Amino acid sequence: MFLGQNDNKGSNPLEIAAFIFGCLKPIWDRFLFYIPKEEQSVAIIIFSLNLDTLVLLVLKNMLLFFDE
Repeated sequence: MFLGQNDNKGSNPLEIAAFIFGCLKPIWDRFLFYIPKEEQSVAIIIFSLNLDTLVLLVLKNMLLFFDE
């Protein structure tokens, strides 16, 4: 079974979102390494908002693609 496939019923958006989070985890860990401890809470909020937006855009585009 390939990523995003759910028994030939099409893509599974939750599986794809989990894959995106998994790919970004090492980047996130490296990103926090370079930020001072006192500024990490702000960085976490900003990164979380951007990551949520990214996942929502991917899911929205997937839904538009599969509705055609």
